[in-house]
Amino acid sequence: MADTCTWGNAIRLFDNAIFFAALFYLVLVFAVSLSATSLVMWLYRRSVLSLMSSTSADVGTEAGTEAGAGAGVERGIGRGPERDPEATFIATPLLRPAAAPLEPQALVLASALRQRQLRNVLVLACAVFSVVAGVLTTLSPDIVMNPQGAQSAPRPAGLLLVLGLLDVLVIAALCMPLVLIGVSHPRFKSLYWRRFVPWLLVAVALRVGLAASDDGFERFAAGLLALPANGVFVSLFYLAVARRHARQIVPLVGALLGTVVGALALGGVFVVLGVDCQDGLDVLLMLLGLLVLPLGGLWAAWRAMRWLARAYEQKRFSDAQVQVGSWLLCLTAISSLAVLGPSRQQAGPWGPLLLAATAAAVATYLWRLRRLQPWQAPRSLLLLRVFAHDERGEKLLDETAYRWRFIGPIHMIGGPDMAQQSLEPHELVSFLTGHVQEQFVVSREQLQQRLLTLDEAPDPDRRFRVNELFCQGDIWKTAVRALARRCDVVMLDLRGFTALRGGTAHEIGLLALMGLLGNTVCLVDAQTDLQAVRAVVCAANAQASLEQAKLLFADQNLQADPIFEALAAVASRPLPRVARRAAA
Repeated sequence: MADTCTWGNAIRLFDNAIFFAALFYLVLVFAVSLSATSLVMWLYRRSVLSLMSSTSADVGTEAGTEAGAGAGVERGIGRGPERDPEATFIATPLLRPAAAPLEPQALVLASALRQRQLRNVLVLACAVFSVVAGVLTTLSPDIVMNPQGAQSAPRPAGLLLVLGLLDVLVIAALCMPLVLIGVSHPRFKSLYWRRFVPWLLVAVALRVGLAASDDGFERFAAGLLALPANGVFVSLFYLAVARRHARQIVPLVGALLGTVVGALALGGVFVVLGVDCQDGLDVLLMLLGLLVLPLGGLWAAWRAMRWLARAYEQKRFSDAQVQVGSWLLCLTAISSLAVLGPSRQQAGPWGPLLLAATAAAVATYLWRLRRLQPWQAPRSLLLLRVFAHDERGEKLLDETAYRWRFIGPIHMIGGPDMAQQSLEPHELVSFLTGHVQEQFVVSREQLQQRLLTLDEAPDPDRRFRVNELFCQGDIWKTAVRALARRCDVVMLDLRGFTALRGGTAHEIGLLALMGLLGNTVCLVDAQTDLQAVRAVVCAANAQASLEQAKLLFADQNLQADPIFEALAAVASRPLPRVARRAAA
């Protein structure tokens, strides 16, 4: 009997050690990943700015371009398309055929329909996960696997039903942000605090209070004490998922650190075991713990990142699917710890069985996603802007992408102002592995190849992508010209524009020179120097006028729906004949 008790105590101690080690491991990886996000983004923006400022391979050619089209605009020298020396650069295959006209509201309705369909798919998948995980959580700790305790102090069927319902509601609350992430909702922050946090806090307080005891005061006290801990959780969770770049970085860096730290921890276990061994076994264990496992962890992390980048480029999943999948696994880990925590000795296999909830949710998602059809008449949008280091550009991209990516791709010239907002998995992996320069266009030949392979197909979630072209030196001017020729509509953000903004002035003059102002939606605000804009247009093309474009006033309280409707209205009609002739 004494030996049995000794072995039982040892098993319980080992079980407790494993549980708290796993909990510490998850908390450590999450905290370090969250802390590293700001550092990674700061270093990434510095790299982007440094590479953009460096001289391109075609510096001589581009300098001539600056002295011609770009500088001519700034000096007030107009020039027609037939005298454009770059007119023969873009090959014929890069010119998009004129799109067939659509009904005025066709694109608006198509975007709204597909947005709603994708949201419903995500809601259904999260509902399946919540029900399965909630039922397993309710049954697992001390009812099913501890029949003696259940017989001595059985819970009433009504209480068990209520607890099960609350478990489902708690997990459903945890899943709500996944729906917003899956559709890249631009107002994630406000919805998080208005809907997710109250729902979660109330459900957790009721769940903890009802499970505490039969005494009403103790239930109330337990529920009240659960609020601070959950407040810390929702605050940390908010920091990890509130902004798009954080949702991209935290899971990837967490997986990288988790693999490395896990390998180091396992190596430490082998080192400790090797201290008490003899006959050469200690050397083998030391070698495994100090060399093989750490290097193996680094190799596995590097291979995983490279696979992720290649799979994303091959369109096996979208950026939102990476985020949703990552946080779904995190919720599975949180639910498993909740099951194992109260009664680990009686939990038995129910903790691992929570993986069945994840599998059921993924299967439901893939099944319903097959029934969604992407928009068959995609329209491409070119986003040009005044480079600024505030949240105006980020908010505009969020609001526009939320609607436009269901009906077509968005093209833009990459810059440090929105580098973190449009960061994609393969770009982050390239940066973390020291190959960020591979994302930059350094010559006209490389630009033409990049344009030929520009991603304009929908992702598996039926949304199109935001394509950024990062350019060195003055290659961006040729890139803007090439993108303007193949896009159906241009959005020109002129908020804060002054005569000193030479880059934006070049883009304005280029659109006027190519006869594309009629296919452009311009955003202006109180700080926009409209007189300077008109002067640039007149200098580039005396026959053009700023009034040919659709002008919309956009202040800090950005009204996204009118902007999207204006873009959709322009994209619904075919490109004007004069613009097609000028572009060709």
